[in-house]
Amino acid sequence: MLQEIVNSANIGLVVIGPDLDVRLWNKWMERATGIEAETACNQAANKILPHTFTPELIGRVQNAIEKGVAANVPQSEDGLSLLSEPVDITIQPLEGRHYVHSLRPMREEVADTLCLIQIRRLQAGHQAPRNDRQHAESEDSEKEAARLNFLATVGHQIRTPVNGVLGVAELLRETALSNEQRKYADLLVRSGQSLLAFVNELTDLSYLEAGRSSLEAEPTQLPDLIQDVVDLYATTAANKGLGTVVELGPAIPDYVQVDHQKLRQLLTILLSNAFKFTHKGAVTLTADFVTWRNSDCLEVQISDTGIGIPTNRLGLLFEGNQSEAGAHYYNRTGLGLYICREIVELFSGDIEVESAIGKGTKFTLRLPMEAAQKKVTDLKPSANKSTQRDFGKWRVLLAEDNPVNQELFRSIMANKGHEVVVVSNGQEAVNAVQIQEPFDIIVMDIAMPVMDGLEATALIRSLSGKGGNTPIMALTAHALEGDREIFLNAGMDGYQSKPVNPETLLEAMARAINARKSVRQWPATRVREQSVHPANGPMSWLRFPKLGRRRESDPADR
Repeated sequence: MLQEIVNSANIGLVVIGPDLDVRLWNKWMERATGIEAETACNQAANKILPHTFTPELIGRVQNAIEKGVAANVPQSEDGLSLLSEPVDITIQPLEGRHYVHSLRPMREEVADTLCLIQIRRLQAGHQAPRNDRQHAESEDSEKEAARLNFLATVGHQIRTPVNGVLGVAELLRETALSNEQRKYADLLVRSGQSLLAFVNELTDLSYLEAGRSSLEAEPTQLPDLIQDVVDLYATTAANKGLGTVVELGPAIPDYVQVDHQKLRQLLTILLSNAFKFTHKGAVTLTADFVTWRNSDCLEVQISDTGIGIPTNRLGLLFEGNQSEAGAHYYNRTGLGLYICREIVELFSGDIEVESAIGKGTKFTLRLPMEAAQKKVTDLKPSANKSTQRDFGKWRVLLAEDNPVNQELFRSIMANKGHEVVVVSNGQEAVNAVQIQEPFDIIVMDIAMPVMDGLEATALIRSLSGKGGNTPIMALTAHALEGDREIFLNAGMDGYQSKPVNPETLLEAMARAINARKSVRQWPATRVREQSVHPANGPMSWLRFPKLGRRRESDPADR
């Protein structure tokens, strides 16, 4: 995971040992110099790039290694360049002695003293002013794309192992456990869910700040959506002895034209905080349709009898850094309410807060929207609702290269009586569809070695007969905006992001099977070479073919 994050950085990262030998050479350096890591590692830095690693720079590197002296070498000081491009170089001794030899831990007595070099490109000073502006805009766009890709990569690398942790913990809770063991398993699940929620919030916030998030309004059944979100906290309310009140005004329409996912996210954040910081009394949600700024508007008030927030901190509550602005009292991570503000701005709406210490808090949310005539959007079932539906017995092809996930998903399906055939990559999935008995559904991971899930789906869809019409559901840690459309355009029938609980997985599989049944004829499908915007997701699959990335399994899986 650490190696993948290093390779996603938008700067050059080089680790040098006491003999000036290269220990780490990230992907940025490969692209900037054309020298692969396999070639650079164990070679002397001044031999590989003599124009960059000049005697002056090598002297500073030796000072960092021998004396622990950090240094910054700007462009103007030594005229440093990287293939004729001006660069800024930061030299820093690695004091954490256990991070050595390709960043793998080793014993202290055999550890070397290392030096980390960070290399950033700088804008050339001889360009014309107009080109300076254009270059700066292009550079800002590239940096923003790189930042989003870095964040997406980090999120993906975290989601994959968290999926295994949560899945195994859920299976563990279904076994015979003592009370103490069950308590530990519950703590494990809650901790994993908190980590996943934080990663999702971080990703959402990055896209909102970058202006890459937009509203996708669809006719949605509003009362059901509100009740569905409130039901998420039924167990929390029962465990804490809290009352839950939902009041819908007479003007509330059955259907509204709204981005139901973002509306759900807003309500979830506000209700989560209300239940988290209320220890006695009740949480109340009231909703009605009102006229606001000369247009129809959904007004939602969420009030609690919790610990409250100091009046002098309310003005900073929706700021991005909450370390000193009420986070101790409310919204500890500082991300949830900030995300609320960003989403409300997308709606051109408004959010207000009233609170006092010991007297509770009330949030008032106003979102312009119009009533709709019919339902088009099928809301996703709430994660805490146990449907326990009888789907019959399926013959399932599971394409997944992670051994932990293979066993996890196989166990989930087998425990429900389904027959599961497991393969490790897309090529094996295509072969299995051609030579084995027909499958009821294919559950397809995306990032796999040999052949990824999108290519495998395109090949399966090109087959004649029943095999080419087999329902396919994407099961992946890629969970960014635009991914669903890419999967469906590739010929898949459904999409479920990791981590996932057993009932949610089976529900998603059922929806994919039904979706395939409802379509008599499918158009020819093909894998896109590149998405509309390169910042939509991680670089570990067909998003960045021009970077020359080798096909490989997901590093997080390893």
